[in-house]
Amino acid sequence: MRQEKGITLVVTLLAIVLALVSVVTMTALSSLGTQKGAVNQRLAYQALLAAESGLNTFAIRAADYPYEGDGSLESLNDWLSDNALDTLVLDDDVRANLSFIEGSEDDIVSLEAAGEVGEARAIKQVLIDIAVEEGFSNLSARLGINVPAALTSVSEISVRGNGAVEGLDANGWDGTVQNIGQITNLLNATTITLDNAALFKVGDYVDVGLKRYQITAITDKTLSLSERYPYGSILPVNNLKLSLVSNALAAAATVSRNATVTIKVNHSERIFKGQVLYFGPVNSSISAEVLAVNYSSGEVQVRWGSNGHGISLSESTAVKASALGAASANDIGTKGQGDIKGGMIDNNPIAVPSGEALFLQTFGVSKQELLGTLGQGQRSGGMLTVHSASQLSSLLPISDIVYIRGDVHLTGNSGLCGRGILIVEGDVTLNGACSAGFTGLLYLTGNYRNQGNANIAGAVVTESGTDPSMNMSMDDTVVAGTGKGSSKIKYDPSILMNMSNDLKSLALEEDTGHMSLSVLTGTWRQR
Repeated sequence: MRQEKGITLVVTLLAIVLALVSVVTMTALSSLGTQKGAVNQRLAYQALLAAESGLNTFAIRAADYPYEGDGSLESLNDWLSDNALDTLVLDDDVRANLSFIEGSEDDIVSLEAAGEVGEARAIKQVLIDIAVEEGFSNLSARLGINVPAALTSVSEISVRGNGAVEGLDANGWDGTVQNIGQITNLLNATTITLDNAALFKVGDYVDVGLKRYQITAITDKTLSLSERYPYGSILPVNNLKLSLVSNALAAAATVSRNATVTIKVNHSERIFKGQVLYFGPVNSSISAEVLAVNYSSGEVQVRWGSNGHGISLSESTAVKASALGAASANDIGTKGQGDIKGGMIDNNPIAVPSGEALFLQTFGVSKQELLGTLGQGQRSGGMLTVHSASQLSSLLPISDIVYIRGDVHLTGNSGLCGRGILIVEGDVTLNGACSAGFTGLLYLTGNYRNQGNANIAGAVVTESGTDPSMNMSMDDTVVAGTGKGSSKIKYDPSILMNMSNDLKSLALEEDTGHMSLSVLTGTWRQR
């Protein structure tokens, strides 16, 4: 009997041990499964975030690469891969792969982003729909020339010898660029058609005869206008020419002596910290110093001067920004008889960014987009041809927009002459003389040395070799006289506005006939 009880006890204990082992094993397996599931869930979430990043950044990354294809899936995916838009690498083992797939309708495609994480290749896919239709690149609306000074340089500026650079005293200017558009058809008192509307934007203020208007809409060459001042019965007439107000108050303001206030202008991109602004007609006594600029909102923080206390300035009042003699991200200095007129901004990398950012600030588009849309081998046979440096002498005097690849050295009687825009991927050294001078904009990626009797009316902008893709070194920017005359760069806003008009007119020929890609809202989905 005792033996049977002992055997029963042993069996019972073994059963309990086996049950405990089973419970522990199941718990361990469950815990491992939970941990593995959590890891997989985390990887899947990372993949989803990567895919969303691919879609969210697509428009920004694609902005510099206009699509020139026929709208087919093959053409769209070739465009993605050719411009490295098909992959967004977020980390060593985290990426998003993008591709176009067939959409729900003929003129709609879906952009699919697949997020991948780690060797396990956790993948999540998200999609948006994109309409593919005839449109335009809108290049002309974004192109324009915007410079803070007669001479703008990333590197140090040295003006020496008999050299001189001269900014603009805006108070001697009425703030308008005159006769840049002519009325060809008067539809009614506030709707006009021009011979060329490329330079105008919605929100701009224009003078037509004795009246000032704001442009409320632009359709091709037809402008819709809203009267500002003076109000009256004088109407526009055919063949009358317009003048563009370069910058104006977008909201009324009241002058308060020496007070710091915020005003709003319609072209904040043309204003820089440290400039002096003048308001109203020629030789106005009302001025303000620029303390800060919010380029996204158009708001400008200024400190009013001592004159005009209590005067109310109406919306559309001309805001005239004095252009500096020189602006640099580094030091600025003079030697000997060297002279900088109109003030300067030094050690300011915000006003003078380096490399590609400076090109974008100056022209409104990147080099790649400018050449990609207007360049050699593109539509219309290439209206902006890239020439080698050795070809420049045959292109003088400049009469259009010229793009040179290579270092430029002009000596002796081979001076910089003509009127236009000269863009040089390389250094520019001017030792030659040209009695007529150069009128327009000289932009270069390398280093600038003006040691001869070169006179430039407009502006000079130099990246000073700071674009990493150019593989160049940065040297000082030098403007120096030789004793045979003086080297001078003189800022001229009318010339630069006309150069902007030339660029926009050229771009208008390329704006039409492009395929437009536009994201359809509310189409995001996951699969």
